[in-house]
Amino acid sequence: MNILGIAGTPRKGGNSEHLLHAALEPFFEAGWDVTKILLSEMKIEPCTGCEICVESGRCSIDDDMSKIYEAFEKCNAIIISSPTYYRNVPAQLKAVIDRTFAVKGLLKGKLGGVISVGRGTSGGGQCIVLTIVNNYYLSSGMLCVPGELNGVVATAYKPGDILEQPRRLEQARVLGYNILGYAKMLVPPGLDAVAREILEITPKPLILVDGKGGSGKTTFAKKLADVLGADIVHSDDVAWWADVVQWDGEMLEGIIRPWISGENVSYKPSGWIKKNRDGHINVDATKSLIIEGCGACRKTLRKVADYSIWVDTDPDISRERVIKRDLANGENGATIESVTEFTDWFDSIIDPFLAEEEAWKYVNAIVSGMHSNLRQKEIIYGITKNKG
Repeated sequence: MNILGIAGTPRKGGNSEHLLHAALEPFFEAGWDVTKILLSEMKIEPCTGCEICVESGRCSIDDDMSKIYEAFEKCNAIIISSPTYYRNVPAQLKAVIDRTFAVKGLLKGKLGGVISVGRGTSGGGQCIVLTIVNNYYLSSGMLCVPGELNGVVATAYKPGDILEQPRRLEQARVLGYNILGYAKMLVPPGLDAVAREILEITPKPLILVDGKGGSGKTTFAKKLADVLGADIVHSDDVAWWADVVQWDGEMLEGIIRPWISGENVSYKPSGWIKKNRDGHINVDATKSLIIEGCGACRKTLRKVADYSIWVDTDPDISRERVIKRDLANGENGATIESVTEFTDWFDSIIDPFLAEEEAWKYVNAIVSGMHSNLRQKEIIYGITKNKG
């Protein structure tokens, strides 16, 4: 699970930043991945109202907002801590709020908490900030989580003043604990059932997640990884500039077998070497491992896996999702013609292989991806125990 903390102040080391750190402490204790963004260190331009995002699904401005979009994608919850500027949020935070319009569906179903600090002793300005941020959450389809009351409101005058107010720091921690509580209640029951069944087999499983492109398998694999604290390897990364079907040998020898042997993996696939792609695929030997991708549940990999899952979605829905996703991400030519042509080519190669393998007959569980959405991670999954 991942929590995103945003310090909305343009000043480094401000009181709102200190309160944010206190609110994030429960997540460190709970073992969540914590992402902390300081707007004081970022360059984010205001929205220009060009409306290019309405058609493309992407903001036309190239700046640090792209890092926040990436953090939005990964997180399960957000805490925004903001100072009060003239009974409003700072311009830097307002730019983030406005430019979320380009990807507002990305936040649907996530949890949100808010902290506000200002000089006014009555708390009127701070409460306006709470309302602004909570309205932002609601407009994005998020769920607002209260602290002891609506949010955390504090009064401070000079940087560091808040450190002398243990009561306010504790209220910030309470907000963090409340979000943790809500997150436990919102874990999809179907997903939780799969996780429990897998862990009954072994405490450090190798799991395969398969399905057609656009079925929702990547989304499912990410949520399962959050629950299990697992690493994920995507077949697309191993097959990059290599064979899009027969990648299992490289996956086995380069990643799976070393991991089974208890080795930390840092592997550079052959396609990466050929095209001078930076980086490696890294896997922690102490964590569970999920292999996700089209053809992941093939026979050669099922032989070494502990659990296998097929994500089943109507082919027409899967295809529509793939085309929309590639257009939104600017991939495979980024035009409807080029994306459609690439999808047709890929399907012509992968579909015969999937039909020959018939992996869905042999997996441990079949997950319905019919209600999934590539921009919405809170999904209720229907689980069918495979009898085949």
